[in-house]
Amino acid sequence: MRTAFAMVLLLLLAGLVQHPQTTELADEVTVFATDEYTPYANITMGANQAIAANIALTGTKNVGGQDWDVYRFTLDETGQLNVQFDGSNSYDPDAVTGNGIQTYEWKIMFDAPYGDTSFNLEGHTFSEPASSNGLFTYSFQNVTVSEDGTQEMEVRMELRVYDAAGKMSEKFRMYFVVADSGSVDQEPVFQIDASNNMTSTDADVFYINGTLVSGSESGDVFVEAAFSMDDFDESAIVKYNLMLEGLFNRAASLSDGDTFSMTLSIDGFYTNLSETLQIYIKTYEGDNQRWITYHWFEITLMACQGLVAPQDAISAGGEFILDSDGECQWEGAWTYDPVTGEWEAPEVVIEPDLNSTLSITEVGPFKSSVDTYSIDGVSYPVLYLKESFHVDALLTQSNGQAVGGKCLNIYLDPEENTTPIATIQTDDLDGTVEWFSGDPLLNPTLLGVEITGGKLEGLRTLKVAYEPDINVPGGCDEDVENALNGSEVEMEVLVQSRVELQVLTNWYYGGASGIPEGELVVGEVALLRDRLDLAVENEEVQFIRQYRNETGAWVTTTAETITDFTNEQGIARFEWSFVGQSCDGVECTGEWQVIAVYAGSQNFAASQQNITFAVDYKAVDEVEDTFTECEEWEYWNPDLIDTSLPGNGCPYYEGSNTGDETGDGNGDEGDDEGDDDESIPGFEAWLLILAILFAVSFRRKLNV
Repeated sequence: MRTAFAMVLLLLLAGLVQHPQTTELADEVTVFATDEYTPYANITMGANQAIAANIALTGTKNVGGQDWDVYRFTLDETGQLNVQFDGSNSYDPDAVTGNGIQTYEWKIMFDAPYGDTSFNLEGHTFSEPASSNGLFTYSFQNVTVSEDGTQEMEVRMELRVYDAAGKMSEKFRMYFVVADSGSVDQEPVFQIDASNNMTSTDADVFYINGTLVSGSESGDVFVEAAFSMDDFDESAIVKYNLMLEGLFNRAASLSDGDTFSMTLSIDGFYTNLSETLQIYIKTYEGDNQRWITYHWFEITLMACQGLVAPQDAISAGGEFILDSDGECQWEGAWTYDPVTGEWEAPEVVIEPDLNSTLSITEVGPFKSSVDTYSIDGVSYPVLYLKESFHVDALLTQSNGQAVGGKCLNIYLDPEENTTPIATIQTDDLDGTVEWFSGDPLLNPTLLGVEITGGKLEGLRTLKVAYEPDINVPGGCDEDVENALNGSEVEMEVLVQSRVELQVLTNWYYGGASGIPEGELVVGEVALLRDRLDLAVENEEVQFIRQYRNETGAWVTTTAETITDFTNEQGIARFEWSFVGQSCDGVECTGEWQVIAVYAGSQNFAASQQNITFAVDYKAVDEVEDTFTECEEWEYWNPDLIDTSLPGNGCPYYEGSNTGDETGDGNGDEGDDEGDDDESIPGFEAWLLILAILFAVSFRRKLNV
């Protein structure tokens, strides 16, 4: 009886111990993109066709160096105007699908009748979800124009957008002036004489003539003219000084039907060369500058106010110069007879140029891409091992004249490979070459950047050579008709390998497979060359831990990022004692993910895909114990396993013959009373103490 009681007590105590859990790991690898950028807000006018006549773009307003559109709204006969705005052009650069915007926050400020200062300076904010597709309608009812139409206030609209990570955009603004249905303020309409536009002149002044057709309700329409758009924003004093110099002019207080004529002085812009000159015109109404419109003219000032040289004479290096008397004199290879007005070209003497010059104009991966990498401040073109690349080059004489129809040799690592990898002919017209290793007509082998002398990644030498004097084995033949000297050009390029991350030991503990706090999370990945399937050694792999915050966004923990350098097999490993629902010292849901990231280095490009597995919290009492008695026995007694016996020798295996009928292990058929007589005093107490020590020791192992 005592033995039976002791065995029952031992089993009960053993049941208090939590045993290692076997977890069926999911076989999926989920790739998440990290949130790198803030979103951008944008507003356009929505579908307002029915009220298009009530909406007018009157200009822009500059705030902090940024121009924002200003609109004029005219209320309808009901005393309001429902205007739709479209923010769907807002976007998050991190978005994979859609525009990535989760919330549109619209804010209306200063919407009050003209002269009313009792409004809320904070304005009114309206938050719309992603399902609104960025559309927002607002009802304008307050007239912001004075009764006489000469003064006005502006309503301001602001839009901020938020992405899935909670990041916020900068504000996008619009401004509105709201007039009532009986408003008489109409956009001024001008008829400006443009007959002098795009003409040549040798005059001293330029005339700007026109008529104000309509739109002046109070005789306060203005026209300004200047040689620079910046002059329109100058102070009154600066504009006055410019007017004295003939560089600015203004027609003021125009009414419907009024004509205007202004002049600008252009005599100071002439040089001894033909020049183009722009003249800008600004029209607006009122001192608050409503209905701003810009026009411009472009004219050609004749060289020396009328003397125009042939383009060939100018191209040959000739020019008009001003002598000490201010008179234009021609200086150049061409000659000019001022009496007859005739030009005569010089006799052209062609001298042979025997020197050639080669230059590499572009090198990059694939057919047209260009990648670079900086080493100690020096930028090198990047090519990728075992992948195609292109080379563009130019062959000229030393005087810059193109040399066409010549055979060029292309080498990669010419010191090790004396045979060119390809040859190509320069273009007959411009002496250029565009060679692509993936073009079977240009490179029948289709070989790209190959291994040279055992070299994989690193700096390599690219050479393009014009070698007319020799027969190059595997390259160009001798150019027997050649009159030029040979030339060559070398360039150092950086050869990198693309890589991929592969899972060796996944760390998925998501959902129903969650684990309690303190459980050890272990994961392994392998970093391999993409094209050669060779391990990448001694490269740093980051294991970034993120938790989901109260908004549902993933947040990278402030704890130091776990990193590991790959071994000879390209394997990087991490271990992490799971912190459960403690996220940077704040209680959270316990939803975590660990992302394996390779950021690249000098010789290896960054991995195009990261590897992410979920690790979720699950309370200890919710974790199922999936160990059987025999599995637990084998876990703790590996040296006692005997595969030749049923159940590997487990004493709890059903049908085990390790015991006898009496359970005392001696094979005798004695009775319980005999056992009681032979038992050691205090046996049950010692057994109880051993069981407690066993439980405590096992719990400590679990917490390591």
